[in-house]
Amino acid sequence: MECALGSYPYGDETKMSYFDLLGSIVNKNIPSLPPHFSPEFQDFVSKSLEKNETQRLESYVLSQHAWLTKYDSDGNNIKEWLER
Repeated sequence: MECALGSYPYGDETKMSYFDLLGSIVNKNIPSLPPHFSPEFQDFVSKSLEKNETQRLESYVLSQHAWLTKYDSDGNNIKEWLER
């Protein structure tokens, strides 16, 4: 989420101690992405950040999420592109 937003989602982390940051993650609601992000990406992030471990999807289930698989067959290979 921080990469997508370009900033820490719970406020200015430069003004917070490590324990303040940790407290924000533990005690505050899960942040949501602004509506300009695709619904698939918003859903993937919200499912990835689920705090309740009994409701949080396992990594192998998340790896099959529509946001990750939607471009599987478009002919692009990220690995090859990154190695250029």
